Amino acid sequence: MPENAAKALVLLFYSELFRNLEAAVECIGSTYVDHNDEKAGRGQEVLRAHVAAMRQTFPDFRIKIEDMIAEGDRVVTRVVGNGTHTGCMDANRTDGPHRAR
Repeated sequence: MPENAAKALVLLFYSELFRNLEAAVECIGSTYVDHNDEKAGRGQEVLRAHVAAMRQTFPDFRIKIEDMIAEGDRVVTRVVGNGTHTGCMDANRTDGPHRAR
């Protein structure tokens, strides 16, 4: 995959992740790994479960891509996520402040 096409796919993934999950799911394959919880397994269901947990914990969560670098078919992104903490995730307490992750 050319670098521009790879970057476009990653951009689509992040832009749709918390707006239209099924569009984001179409961007990943069966070997997808959630590096926030590598024990969760692989694939599209892992992404769906992670996003569901994030939406429950941070209902207004948004992601902003700060940097994107591509080489061949590999793309690295640096993202900043922001949202209001209203639920419980990973044994974190619920205290309502705005958090960046």
